[in-house]
Amino acid sequence: MSHVDVVLVNYRSGPKLAAAAAEARRWLGDRAVLTVVDNSPGDGSVDAVAGDARVIANEENRGFAAAVNQAAAATSAPLVLLLNPDVHGIRGDFAAIDRILAADPDVAAVAPRLVGEDGALQRSARREPRVRDLLVDVLGLRGRFRGSRRLRASQYGDWEYDSERVVDAVAGAVLVLRRAAFDAVGPFDERFFVYAEETDWLVRAKRLGWKTVLTPEVEAVHEARASTDAGESALTLLLVESEHAYVRKHFGGRASLAFRAALLGIDSARWAVAAVRPGKRAHRRLLAERIRLHAGAGPPR
Repeated sequence: MSHVDVVLVNYRSGPKLAAAAAEARRWLGDRAVLTVVDNSPGDGSVDAVAGDARVIANEENRGFAAAVNQAAAATSAPLVLLLNPDVHGIRGDFAAIDRILAADPDVAAVAPRLVGEDGALQRSARREPRVRDLLVDVLGLRGRFRGSRRLRASQYGDWEYDSERVVDAVAGAVLVLRRAAFDAVGPFDERFFVYAEETDWLVRAKRLGWKTVLTPEVEAVHEARASTDAGESALTLLLVESEHAYVRKHFGGRASLAFRAALLGIDSARWAVAAVRPGKRAHRRLLAERIRLHAGAGPPR
C-alpha cells in the first residue's frame, strides 16, 4: 500500500499535537509519513514529535491555509491526510477511505463522521454556503435555531451521517485529499488565515467536477476549537474575518458590502445593549473588535 502524507499544523497545540501524531501512527501504521508545520516555534509543542516527523518551522504564524500549502509542496504521497491536533479516537479502517477513492476517480476528498467528546454527532458536512448561511455562522445563530428547516438543510438535516453520501463540503478536522485533485484544483487560498479554507477548496473542486464523500465507516472524536490555547474571542474574530473573505471571493463586491452592512448594524445594536448592562466589559470589547472587522479593519494577530 502507498504511503499517506499526514499533515498536522501546530499553533500552540501543546500535548495534543503529540497525541494526534500518535493517533495517526496507530490508525495508518507504516503508511503514515508525518509532516508538522510549526506556526508557533519555540512553544515546545513539536518537541515530542520532532524525531518522528518532518518539521517545517515558520518564524511566525502564517495561518492554516499557508501551512497546508507548505506541507503539500514538501511531500509527494498520492494521499494527503489533514489532521487537526484536537482529533483523537479514530475508529474504523483506513481501507474504507481507500475503497471510496479507488471506486471513483472523481472523488477528491473523503471525510469521516465526527462526534464530540460526549459521542454526539457533529454536523460537519454542509451544502455550498449561501450568504445567509454565512450570516448565521458569523452571528452564532445556528445553535439557537436548531429546529429551523432552512438551517438544518444547509447541514444535511435530513440525514444522520449514518450512510455514505456525496456532499458539497466538510469541516477539515480529518480530511483525506487525493494528491491529483489537489494539484488540479490548486493550493488552499491563503486569504483564509484559518476557517473557511477547506470549504473554499472543496467548493472550487466541486465546480471542476470533483466530489467530496463523507463515510460513517470511519468515525473520529473531535474536540472543536481545541487545537490551540488561543482564546475563544481570538478564534471568533478569525472566523468573522474568513467569512468576510469568503463572501467577497464567491459573491462579489455588492454582496460583500451588504454582508458587512448587515453585520455592522447587528453588532452595533448588540454593543449598545451591552453598554447599559453591568459586567459586560469583555463582551463589549469583543463586539467592538467585530465592528472593526465589519468596517474593514484586519483582526489582531
